[in-house]
Amino acid sequence: MAKPNNNGNRDDTSRDILSDLGKTSAEEHLLEALLENGEVLIDQLVKSDVIKDFPVLGTALKICKVGSNLRDYIFAAKIHKFITGLSSVSPNLKAKFKKKIVDNPEEKKRVGEIVLLTIDKISDLEKPEIIAKIFLAYMDGHLTSDELRRIVEAIDLAFIDDLKIFLRTSRPSEKSKEAYMRYLTRSGLTEIVAGKTFDEIGEIYFEFSKLGKKFLNAYHHGNKLASNKP
Repeated sequence: MAKPNNNGNRDDTSRDILSDLGKTSAEEHLLEALLENGEVLIDQLVKSDVIKDFPVLGTALKICKVGSNLRDYIFAAKIHKFITGLSSVSPNLKAKFKKKIVDNPEEKKRVGEIVLLTIDKISDLEKPEIIAKIFLAYMDGHLTSDELRRIVEAIDLAFIDDLKIFLRTSRPSEKSKEAYMRYLTRSGLTEIVAGKTFDEIGEIYFEFSKLGKKFLNAYHHGNKLASNKP
């Protein structure tokens, strides 16, 4: 873990910390790193382009710095995971998105609040990376702000292990009896369907909902953008 240099250069230290955190998984000392260097990390996050584009996120991080407790550092960790998921986006997409939010300040405010409130609520450090992929799809015009809000709320309601199975699916399941499909009905990503043939009378199945299909499509689109693939 990076330590302050002898000259006390906080910017160099915070860059080192962000680099270290980018190489570590949630299971490998992320929270420990935050507890040791939380204030420095928050200072660096506040300077990121994403935070500058959405002042509401910057304000929340500054409040975290004042609080400096475990909950605040966990929130900063989730914001860091979200920003990391956007780090490899192309300059063209960044420019396209900046124009979009400059032209529509109300949407900029609304989307910033959606991201802030959702990331604050979620209880898993892997979900912000999923939300980042969805946000990339929104940045590229693949989703409206309303669709973004509905999907991130569904992510919040879903159990992470079920989400991960869902996202590994190459195409929407039909007439599934898989347990994860049943569990995801609460999130609205899947729905209950009854058997339609004589042999299926009384049978209950699960299929991707319209929202679930939109989510899967947006996630794969965002994943391509994150990888800078055409």
